[in-house]
Amino acid sequence: MSFCRNILLLPAFVGIVLGGSYPLQAADKTSKREVENLKAVYGRYQQESMQLKDADRPRFLAFWEDEFKKALALPEGSSFLRLRMMDELGAIQRALGKNDEASETYKEMAAYAKKSKDLESQVIAAQNQLELTANEPTDTFRQVVKNFEEGAQELANQRDNAATQKRYCDALVQIGTLLVARAKKSEEGSDPKGLLEHAEKLFKRAAAMGDSGTSPLPTRLWWLGQTQSRLGRREEAAETYGKIAAMDQTVLSRLWMEYLRICESTKKDSPEYREAIERVLADFSKRGGTDDYEITLRHELGLSYRKAKQYAKSTEILSALIGKSSDQNMNAYNMMLVADNYRDSGDPTTAKSLLNDLIKQFPKAGSVNLAAIEIKDMEEQVTGQDLAIGDAGQSRFWILTLNVATVIVLLAIFVVRRIRRPAERTRGTYL
Repeated sequence: MSFCRNILLLPAFVGIVLGGSYPLQAADKTSKREVENLKAVYGRYQQESMQLKDADRPRFLAFWEDEFKKALALPEGSSFLRLRMMDELGAIQRALGKNDEASETYKEMAAYAKKSKDLESQVIAAQNQLELTANEPTDTFRQVVKNFEEGAQELANQRDNAATQKRYCDALVQIGTLLVARAKKSEEGSDPKGLLEHAEKLFKRAAAMGDSGTSPLPTRLWWLGQTQSRLGRREEAAETYGKIAAMDQTVLSRLWMEYLRICESTKKDSPEYREAIERVLADFSKRGGTDDYEITLRHELGLSYRKAKQYAKSTEILSALIGKSSDQNMNAYNMMLVADNYRDSGDPTTAKSLLNDLIKQFPKAGSVNLAAIEIKDMEEQVTGQDLAIGDAGQSRFWILTLNVATVIVLLAIFVVRRIRRPAERTRGTYL
């Protein structure tokens, strides 16, 4: 959670809140005995949590869920401490998988925080509610987004310091990513375009905040590019990816960003697509250095040449990649593609040899089973051809035999007729 730090993640002590900048409110008019009861419960929880063993965790959480509920049932108490305990109770319920109960706890926390005029706690409650709205109706989701966004904005306006601005930037990114995720759901009234347009605005705002925020600027720009792409704004997405590729940063692969830019600015597997990749790779080679995405980008180029049926070019690229990747599945896949290139070029012998090598060199790769199937298919095709040749030979033999027999019969008839003609003429007119 960006706006809070609960006891399940990091031990804290009462009186210091969320970075230590907001002291316990001494102005609360409360019963000393009830405050001590709340303090006693929360203090004991903190102490025992620091001695917690993993095996005892479920029982520990279930026990303290009950204890917190009892403590919060008191009619009065420090509003500050009560809100901290509500936040912790919600975290306990989430850890127990009781998301519906946690959501209700945060709703109560938000209402109590508003009543107590504690904007900080309102924002914390809204943020936690937002994280639990995956299965909530769209209208409920939008309302929680509105509460969190407006609260975070107001808090940033009130406290113009680096820490608060950082938290505000994080809030924008979190809301934006949840809007994008929500837009993927196809449900009535969800308005995915509207959700994406809202996310785009938030990512632009977050990107404009520069180095502020936990999420690095290249990552925020990547989210912006992804959202623009889903909205069909390919030129804008290409420009965004181009900005990341031009940045002096190590967060995201420069070649990967260049590839995303190419995908937005050209038609996949077109000549322009391949030419663009080749230019990027040529520039990379001149520039020098390393990039983890290089092998993947060269693989995409080789695969595109194969789809274009330029098998020789595809083989030249892909064969140079075999054994270069740390991913044995990628190495095996590249070898299989080379084998397929030979097969489709009319050289099944080399293709079969490569597939057998694949099985020996990469026995655990996912392509092994497919390679075995392809080898079997090629063997069956050869057997079928041999049978066809044998059948054809037999057919030609019988045709030849039949033709010879036919010739003999016709010759015999001719001879018989020649022999009988003189006798036949004696019976006719005598010349």
